[in-house]
Amino acid sequence: MHEEPQRAAPMSALAISMVKNEADVIEACIRHNLHHVDLFVVIDNGSTDGTRQILEALCAEGLPVLIVDDPVFGYFQSEKTTEVYRRVVPVFQPELVYLLDADEFIRAPDRLALEAVLRQVPIGGQALLPWMTHIPDPQSTTQQMLEDPLGGAPWRRKREEPLYYKAVIRRNPQDDDTLVVEQGNHAIRMSDGRAVPTVTVQGAHVAHLPVRTVDQVNVKAINGWQAYMVRNRTCHFPGQGSQWQLLYERVTRGGGIQREDITSVALDYAQTARAGRSLASDAVLDPMTPRYGRLRHLSMGRHDALAKVALSMEQHLSDEFRAAPQHAMGESMDLATVAHALRAFHISRLVTPQGPWESGLQRVAPEMQSVKIDQAEGVFAPELDVPSIEAVAPRLVAGVARCVVTWLPAGHDSQFLDQVLSTWAEHGWEADMMQTLGLRALATYGDVRRGGLVMRPVDPARPDKAQAVKAALVAMAAQPFQWVDPQPQVVEHPLQTLTLR
Repeated sequence: MHEEPQRAAPMSALAISMVKNEADVIEACIRHNLHHVDLFVVIDNGSTDGTRQILEALCAEGLPVLIVDDPVFGYFQSEKTTEVYRRVVPVFQPELVYLLDADEFIRAPDRLALEAVLRQVPIGGQALLPWMTHIPDPQSTTQQMLEDPLGGAPWRRKREEPLYYKAVIRRNPQDDDTLVVEQGNHAIRMSDGRAVPTVTVQGAHVAHLPVRTVDQVNVKAINGWQAYMVRNRTCHFPGQGSQWQLLYERVTRGGGIQREDITSVALDYAQTARAGRSLASDAVLDPMTPRYGRLRHLSMGRHDALAKVALSMEQHLSDEFRAAPQHAMGESMDLATVAHALRAFHISRLVTPQGPWESGLQRVAPEMQSVKIDQAEGVFAPELDVPSIEAVAPRLVAGVARCVVTWLPAGHDSQFLDQVLSTWAEHGWEADMMQTLGLRALATYGDVRRGGLVMRPVDPARPDKAQAVKAALVAMAAQPFQWVDPQPQVVEHPLQTLTLR
């Protein structure tokens, strides 16, 4: 009997996206693309339209989504995505990194078929997935586009003029500190000038839906170009964001974009000017099968154009008057990543060390109230050693306490971590792998990045999982670790120490 050749196992993969006010499409994007990646990292650039609430709802479902808070207004996509790459990728250690936007959907026969092509990319190289821009059906209603964005846009451009690509990186760990993501996620380069091996993918694409509804495109024109105007104060590159500038000028000088304009706007988006483009002559009916199923969280979004523009500007003005980062008198305080880990467990009653940590967490997470340990849903206790665990763990009330956020003392080795995890296990606690890696990836300082732990009560149905997580973390602790700490300060959002020039 003829045996079919065995297909290779999936390559570990994550996607990075920077988004702002994409409530109409963000859920569909994440659900669809998680069929191709194991983790979706979303940089939320101060969304005010419900995007953040939808992301949190997806996390609450258990989907592998890591949210990176970024309140600083401005379309600094290259700088911010590069910084997040350098923080997140060394922690999660994927083989592949997709650079996507919220309006992009991987279009391939299946994950393994696409990865068969990506395996041909040299380690340290990039694959370029060609754009395939989809056009909304003129008969699609706003509600149809919300409920099924791919189904509502079954047409695509016959040709891209010019053709753009989105980059997929086949990671080389040695490049993590020198890799730079270009503006637009269209390619990568090396800061030291080395050439990047590049393979153009055939037979797979990125379906692109930049134009979906009247309100969406009007808001994108206004907020998008204003964000580029902020970027251009310090790092102007002629031509970047030109499609948003053209739409912005059309909105502000010509009365806005109407329903009858959607087809022509979609056909012309990011294309060389050419008169007379039409659905009949420049598009082909080529529907794409969506993989997101029924969208559950659309009601969390605010889709009114006027409200979205106003709230975005309100957020920007709030950021303009944001207090300068506080210095901690020689102490490094990673408030942002601690608060993120606690919020993942919906903690409202918390035990934390008295002093700067307690007051700091009250400021960035005012919903968390300090209580006694026998009432605590969560515990934050940095630098717990084995005697401290032996003292704290028996006092945690079963069924009440849901998580402990901590990190190991500086200079620990893998043997010490093994002992710590074994001690927690004796008291019925295990490491939460996703939240532990998220804590480390969002951290600014090396002690948290190397030794951060998020503990949770053992799942009695999966004792084997606890052992597998322990083995993986101990193996990671034995790997070389390099990180340069910034100056001591109170870190209130993960990208606070990134200098934007």
